[in-house]
Amino acid sequence: MRIRILSAADVNAALPMSEAIQAMRSTFGQFSAGKAIVPLRTRLATEKGVTLLMPAYLQDSRNLAIKIVSVYGKNPEIGLPTVAAVVTVLDPDTGRPLAFMDGETLT
Repeated sequence: MRIRILSAADVNAALPMSEAIQAMRSTFGQFSAGKAIVPLRTRLATEKGVTLLMPAYLQDSRNLAIKIVSVYGKNPEIGLPTVAAVVTVLDPDTGRPLAFMDGETLT
C-alpha cells in the first residue's frame, strides 16, 4: 500500500486558495443537497486534552476522509501549539488510506 504524506507546505502548494474556495463551494452544495454523510464528531477526553474525530463522505465527488484534531491547552508550556490536526483521505471503494496530510493548514 502506498500512502501519500503531505506536510503543511505540500498542502499549501497543492491547494491554492482559489481551488480551496471552489472545493468548499462543492462541499457545501453536496451537504445542502443531502449528499454528504457527516456523522457527529466523536470527542475523546484525556487527562491533558481532547481529541476530536470527524469523518465525512461526499456522495457526488466520492470524497471520503477523516479529520483528527487534538486540543491540548498546556502544550504551549512545552513549546508546542495548542491544536494539532491531520486529515486521512481514504479510497471510497476499498477504505484503504490514500493520503495523510497536515490538517491545521486545511482548517
